[in-house]
Amino acid sequence: MVRLFLGIDLPRKIKEYCAQLQWDFRGVVKGSFPTQDNFHITLKFFSDVPESEINNIMRKLTEVQCKRFELTTENLNYFKRKNTVLFLDIVKNDFLLRLQKDINKLFSDKGDLKGHITLCRAKKIIDEKKFNVLVNKERTSYTFIVRSFSLIKSTLTPEGAIYDTLKTFELQ
Repeated sequence: MVRLFLGIDLPRKIKEYCAQLQWDFRGVVKGSFPTQDNFHITLKFFSDVPESEINNIMRKLTEVQCKRFELTTENLNYFKRKNTVLFLDIVKNDFLLRLQKDINKLFSDKGDLKGHITLCRAKKIIDEKKFNVLVNKERTSYTFIVRSFSLIKSTLTPEGAIYDTLKTFELQ
């Protein structure tokens, strides 16, 4: 079994910006910070998939018909589950939603993921006041063109996730 997800890779300048944002939160939260190379926008998470299904998933994904589109980063936000997940928000975008719907249709899935870039999974917020000030601070927006998405294998290790791109699907 392998953990798979579909993700949009980000331009270098966006990854560098995300890494800078992470530095503000070191010492404010205790948790895991994805490495700069691992920043992405998740389109769909497959969880544990038998290796024998990978080629079938890739075949289905070749059916996705989508034009290139722009996305824009917004401000920081977070949600709480088991941990507090700090993320850089993506402005709501009909093209992104359409791409997700088309992908979900291929796999008989109705799930919707909000477009975001995870910056940290915080096990503990050390300084709640500073955390809230940093989250609510006005941030620079960046716009970039989405040219493709990828099927990515995620291997969990004690040092963090290791991502391996299995196939990239170009948008028209």
